[in-house]
Amino acid sequence: MPRNYIALPYEYIEEMESLDDDTFGRLLRCLMLYSRDKLLPELSGLEMVVFQRMKMQEDRFQESYDDLSNTRSAAGKAGAAKRWGKDFDGKNSKRIANDSKRMANDSKPLQTHGKNGNTETETETETNTPSTSVDNGVRRRSRFRPPTQEEVAAYCVERKNNVLSSKFCDFYAANGWMVGKNHMKDWKAAVRNWERREKETPKRRETDNERYSRELQDMIASDGGDNFDPWRCG
Repeated sequence: MPRNYIALPYEYIEEMESLDDDTFGRLLRCLMLYSRDKLLPELSGLEMVVFQRMKMQEDRFQESYDDLSNTRSAAGKAGAAKRWGKDFDGKNSKRIANDSKRMANDSKPLQTHGKNGNTETETETETNTPSTSVDNGVRRRSRFRPPTQEEVAAYCVERKNNVLSSKFCDFYAANGWMVGKNHMKDWKAAVRNWERREKETPKRRETDNERYSRELQDMIASDGGDNFDPWRCG
């Protein structure tokens, strides 16, 4: 892209301090015409001497601008070649056009005849959506993470049941979080099953651990457990 400005370094102010405004303006106009049209003005004397100095500076700026433009152009072509293939200078336009045509044909609707003789339209599209399944179509399962006692206590508060979180966690931690012969998949479902069994079991005197669990759940239900003292004796 051609440069649409001239170079005016601040040093011109000192170098042309002895010139009047008319001469200064005339030299600037001559410099602009030279930069745009490469026309040499008809000057003489001191004006010609000063203009030659300005001309040399302008030529150096133009040369630097051209070098920068060429460097950027080469970098752009190199990036395009890396993306679209080697020798990206218009020679691959035919290949790109063919690829676009093939993609358009792949997305054209296919007309088939239904059972009643009606024309049905099917569209074939090719996507790169990653598969959500693994070997043999088996969906990947999320790994089970045993809950903390606080999580169980919070869920029991939400359920408004009498399940003791400490008893629940101790029981399943002892058997490796197994439900029968299978690994536990949903601890909340296990809490609900425990809840149903508790309703069928007669009440008995609670132990210190059970009291701790009950008070913890009461604190969570009331104020989040901020005022709960685990070392307070009952």
